[in-house]
Amino acid sequence: MFSKMTININSDTHEKCPWQTRVDYLSQKVLVLQKRLKYMELSRFIIFISLIVLVYYLWQQPELLFYSWLLVTGGILLFVGLVFLHHHIQEQLQNHLTLVTLNTESLERIHRNFPALAPCPIHVADHFSEQDRALNLYGTASLGQLLFNLSTSLGDSKLAVWITRGCPISQLSQHQQAIKELAPQLDLRQKLYACARKPDRTGGGYYLEKFHDWATSTTFPYITVRLKRVGQMLTLLSLVCITCAVIRFAPGWIVIPPVAMNIVFLMLRGDQFKQALNRVDLQSNALNSLSKIVRNINSGEYHAQTLRNISELLQNPSERPELALRKLSTIIHYSHLRFNALPYLVLQCTLLWDFHITLNLQGWHKQYAQHVPRWLEAISLFEALSAMANLSHENQCWHFPTMSDERKLHAKQAIHPLLPAQQAIANDILLIPGQVTIITGSNMSGKTTYMRTLGLNLKLAMAGGPVACSELIFHPCELFTIFSAADSLHQGLSYFMSEVLQIKELITRVKQSGLQPIYLLDELLKGTNERERNMAIIAILKKLCAQQAMGMITTHSTILATDSDLQPLSRNIYFEETIDDKSPDKIFFSYRLKEGISHQTNAIKLFRMLGVDLT
Repeated sequence: MFSKMTININSDTHEKCPWQTRVDYLSQKVLVLQKRLKYMELSRFIIFISLIVLVYYLWQQPELLFYSWLLVTGGILLFVGLVFLHHHIQEQLQNHLTLVTLNTESLERIHRNFPALAPCPIHVADHFSEQDRALNLYGTASLGQLLFNLSTSLGDSKLAVWITRGCPISQLSQHQQAIKELAPQLDLRQKLYACARKPDRTGGGYYLEKFHDWATSTTFPYITVRLKRVGQMLTLLSLVCITCAVIRFAPGWIVIPPVAMNIVFLMLRGDQFKQALNRVDLQSNALNSLSKIVRNINSGEYHAQTLRNISELLQNPSERPELALRKLSTIIHYSHLRFNALPYLVLQCTLLWDFHITLNLQGWHKQYAQHVPRWLEAISLFEALSAMANLSHENQCWHFPTMSDERKLHAKQAIHPLLPAQQAIANDILLIPGQVTIITGSNMSGKTTYMRTLGLNLKLAMAGGPVACSELIFHPCELFTIFSAADSLHQGLSYFMSEVLQIKELITRVKQSGLQPIYLLDELLKGTNERERNMAIIAILKKLCAQQAMGMITTHSTILATDSDLQPLSRNIYFEETIDDKSPDKIFFSYRLKEGISHQTNAIKLFRMLGVDLT
């Protein structure tokens, strides 16, 4: 199940090993870096104390004044250098810890240990209907937990659209080629995942979506040409007066008039500068990491046309996205000085700090903002493809589906994508137009799981991703499911009425849709008596077959499965269980598909197994 790959973390080793070996290797690196940090902190403390002692000693030796300044300057430079080195090692440590987490999560996904995985992101929840959730596309123990949280919020949103509505049919084959190319590139993908982890979810915020909104806004300019000239003249006047006072060319009070004029200027215009800065309330770290994502994407050489198009866009010399994003990150970083009261007050009164930050922000917006939507679209597309590639790489027994011009669906050795490959039981699936597959079987025998196997694999195929089958041939289509329709107190709908409305929608779609939907119906119309239920279901299925729709329905009703009107239009399959003669209260499920109709029941046996006394 585990593949072999090349570790290329900081180019320290090229040993081939699976995810667990990566975790072990990276954990050792983390220990080394933590020790370095401790030594670094001790060294900084020793140098700081030594500097204080040295300054005190040399202050007592006036004849060594020159050497005093020389030594102190050297000590300060050494201390500053250690500060930067400490920051660099901290970044390395954080990167390695993130990579340990990523590889550990890969192992959890492979073993389908869903409680150990992060929940699906809240901001994509609106993309998923109740039926999508019933199909296990979103929520706990869902396909979403295998795909999300490897991208920024924009990449996750792109994935949510793909697995709910599918990607454009014209792009399916191109997406498959891109995903196949990215799948073995684990080092590149994990660098992207690590960058996406840092910026975008601090405190639950999704800063890249805010960034998109800010870039597409039309509220600039905040600073007119006249206001720009006034602000620059006041700043120049302040600098001249301060310089003259410092070099003793003029008395100290000369600073007071320009500072007073600056204060008046800020009283008149300061609110609009604050408004501009508040609107771009982004984390500089988010944009800095976004620039690193661009750099990592640009570091690869690609053959798939989709990947080449993305790389060419992000390397456009006239736009230079990586440099532009880094520049904006720096501007925003400086704008955060307003949260440090004392230095901010000094710079505001002397140099009109907010004015210059807003001016730089406005200049950036004018030069680059029109390109931002295309950059973010390219990045989110690459991230979504990368997440699909990760799914393929972690499930190497999966294969890519084949599109067919013929309207049919044929899957060989299909397994449920959310089950561990070693435990899942494989079955074939065949759907043809104008025929309904009727699935019978007792409780817990695997009927609904079989339908979800088809539904999830079809959703993956329509997203351009790999499928949990040895082979899947499909014609592009919509998927319409009815799993456990919910009642609605707000709308005044019962379970039965909810199902009726969904059936009405299905029939309408079958008549009107350009892409004929595949339908999956689980235990329809449970809220009415058996006679009326069977009559209604037979009429519904006959209507669907007459429109050349194809799909499945599960039922406990042998009357429905054996109905003479449905026999020419249906294929009957079933799941069964076995009972050990030595332990009659124990039931064993094979989950193997068989042709025909099940006549077994097990409800009473299940009550006994659970210790419920029905006597």
